[in-house]
Amino acid sequence: MILEHLAFRVRPNGQAAFERDWLRLRALLNNSPHCLQVLLQRCIEDPHRYIARIEWDSVAGHMESFRGSPDYRKFIEVFSPHIEGDAEMVHFENITLPG
Repeated sequence: MILEHLAFRVRPNGQAAFERDWLRLRALLNNSPHCLQVLLQRCIEDPHRYIARIEWDSVAGHMESFRGSPDYRKFIEVFSPHIEGDAEMVHFENITLPG
Protein backbone atom coordinates (compact mmCIF):
# COMPACT_ATOMS: atom_id res chain seq x y z
CA MET A 1 0.00 0.00 0.00
CA ILE A 2 1.22 3.50 -0.79
CA LEU A 3 -0.18 6.90 0.14
CA GLU A 4 -0.55 9.68 -2.40
CA HIS A 5 -0.38 13.10 -0.76
CA LEU A 6 -1.93 15.74 -3.05
CA ALA A 7 -1.63 19.31 -1.71
CA PHE A 8 -3.27 22.21 -3.55
CA ARG A 9 -5.00 25.57 -3.26
CA VAL A 10 -8.53 26.21 -4.47
CA ARG A 11 -9.24 29.48 -6.28
CA PRO A 12 -10.50 32.36 -4.10
CA ASN A 13 -14.13 31.94 -3.06
CA GLY A 14 -14.21 28.57 -4.80
CA GLN A 15 -14.34 26.24 -1.82
CA ALA A 16 -18.08 25.47 -1.97
CA ALA A 17 -18.01 24.65 -5.69
CA PHE A 18 -14.87 22.55 -5.29
CA GLU A 19 -16.30 20.59 -2.38
CA ARG A 20 -19.48 19.87 -4.38
CA ASP A 21 -17.33 18.62 -7.28
CA TRP A 22 -15.16 16.59 -4.89
CA LEU A 23 -18.01 14.10 -4.63
CA ARG A 24 -17.63 13.46 -8.39
CA LEU A 25 -13.84 13.34 -8.10
CA ARG A 26 -13.99 10.86 -5.23
CA ALA A 27 -16.32 8.63 -7.25
CA LEU A 28 -13.85 8.65 -10.17
CA LEU A 29 -11.02 7.62 -7.84
CA ASN A 30 -13.14 4.92 -6.24
CA ASN A 31 -13.91 3.47 -9.69
CA SER A 32 -10.32 2.25 -9.78
CA PRO A 33 -9.76 -1.19 -8.26
CA HIS A 34 -6.33 0.12 -7.20
CA CYS A 35 -7.77 2.90 -5.01
CA LEU A 36 -8.21 1.72 -1.43
CA GLN A 37 -9.27 4.87 0.41
CA VAL A 38 -9.80 8.59 -0.23
CA LEU A 39 -9.70 11.36 2.37
CA LEU A 40 -9.98 15.13 1.78
CA GLN A 41 -8.83 17.63 4.40
CA ARG A 42 -9.13 21.44 4.45
CA CYS A 43 -6.61 23.67 6.23
CA ILE A 44 -7.96 25.48 9.30
CA GLU A 45 -5.59 28.45 9.04
CA ASP A 46 -6.06 28.90 5.28
CA PRO A 47 -9.37 27.47 4.03
CA HIS A 48 -8.20 27.67 0.40
CA ARG A 49 -5.58 24.94 1.09
CA TYR A 50 -6.51 21.27 0.88
CA ILE A 51 -4.82 17.90 1.09
CA ALA A 52 -6.19 14.78 -0.56
CA ARG A 53 -4.80 11.60 0.93
CA ILE A 54 -5.37 8.66 -1.37
CA GLU A 55 -4.32 5.10 -0.59
CA TRP A 56 -3.37 2.98 -3.60
CA ASP A 57 -2.41 -0.67 -3.78
CA SER A 58 0.83 0.32 -5.56
CA VAL A 59 2.55 3.19 -7.35
CA ALA A 60 1.90 1.37 -10.64
CA GLY A 61 -1.80 1.07 -9.76
CA HIS A 62 -1.92 4.84 -9.45
CA MET A 63 0.58 6.08 -12.03
CA GLU A 64 -0.04 3.53 -14.77
CA SER A 65 -3.50 2.05 -14.33
CA PHE A 66 -5.50 5.01 -12.99
CA ARG A 67 -3.57 7.70 -14.85
CA GLY A 68 -3.98 5.75 -18.08
CA SER A 69 -7.75 5.51 -17.67
CA PRO A 70 -10.65 7.61 -18.96
CA ASP A 71 -11.54 8.27 -15.31
CA TYR A 72 -8.22 10.09 -14.84
CA ARG A 73 -8.87 12.32 -17.84
CA LYS A 74 -12.30 13.15 -16.39
CA PHE A 75 -10.71 13.74 -12.96
CA ILE A 76 -8.32 16.33 -14.43
CA GLU A 77 -11.16 17.94 -16.40
CA VAL A 78 -13.19 18.47 -13.20
CA PHE A 79 -10.27 19.15 -10.81
CA SER A 80 -8.14 21.61 -12.80
CA PRO A 81 -10.58 24.55 -13.06
CA HIS A 82 -10.78 24.72 -9.26
CA ILE A 83 -7.03 24.82 -8.61
CA GLU A 84 -4.87 27.90 -8.16
CA GLY A 85 -1.26 27.26 -9.17
CA ASP A 86 0.20 23.77 -9.27
CA ALA A 87 -0.80 20.87 -7.07
CA GLU A 88 2.00 18.97 -5.31
CA MET A 89 1.74 15.19 -5.55
CA VAL A 90 4.09 12.79 -3.75
CA HIS A 91 3.92 9.13 -2.74
CA PHE A 92 4.75 7.67 0.66
CA GLU A 93 5.30 4.10 1.73
CA ASN A 94 5.03 2.46 5.11
CA ILE A 95 8.29 1.50 6.78
CA THR A 96 8.93 -1.07 9.45
CA LEU A 97 11.40 -0.16 12.14
CA PRO A 98 12.83 -2.58 14.68
CA GLY A 99 11.43 -2.48 18.18
